[in-house]
Amino acid sequence: MIKQTSLPARIDNDGVVSRIRLNRPEKRNSFNSDIVEALIAAVQEAHRESVQLIVFEGEGRSFSAGFDFTDLSNQTDASLAFRFLRVETLLQLVASSPVSTLALAHGPTFGAGADLFTACDERIVDPDTTFRFPGLKFDVVLGTRRLRDRIGVGLARSVLAEGRTLSAQEALRAGLATGISDRNEWSSVIDAALERTRLLSDEGTASLNSVLVVGEPDVDFAELARSVAVPGLQSRVVEYVEGSRK
Repeated sequence: MIKQTSLPARIDNDGVVSRIRLNRPEKRNSFNSDIVEALIAAVQEAHRESVQLIVFEGEGRSFSAGFDFTDLSNQTDASLAFRFLRVETLLQLVASSPVSTLALAHGPTFGAGADLFTACDERIVDPDTTFRFPGLKFDVVLGTRRLRDRIGVGLARSVLAEGRTLSAQEALRAGLATGISDRNEWSSVIDAALERTRLLSDEGTASLNSVLVVGEPDVDFAELARSVAVPGLQSRVVEYVEGSRK
């Protein structure tokens, strides 16, 4: 059994289930470089250990507030672009995982955090969960096709262009969430997900996941790279953050 309780992610891997908890509660589990690299490493380790289920959860008041926009004055176009590309690396690792994946979300779940939720096979929300996908407000194309595949073109266009916030019930009706469950019932949710995973062999699960990958991995990477390569990325992000605070 592997247990890790230090920042930025708490990992409990018993060889069957790998529970990965985003652990920056003071920052609402926003994605800085450390947490993204920790999540990538945790997923890769789960794959090496051939676990049957990977579970994502968030400590504190929410699953994740998305991309960490602190310290923007010390960021450059290049450093921000690299960070977004590493987020997409994480999302593709999860979306293409040969292992079943489960996301358990609560509270305000935004941006890259909502994209991580979207990338998972099963997606359960606490009734207090809300979702928002603001990336196109600063011209970054991250996770767009995965969202389209989950909720359809029409609603995805509305959510992305208008910056709409989806409630837990709206997320369920749209297909973004696969179920609603109070947090005090999540242990049972994990047990049920593990039982469903065991309906197939490990090889069968891997084959199923391979043909059901959401998004278009190579195209998604290319579209993201093109969007973050446009000069002025840092300025666009700063303008978005300052505007959102008004």
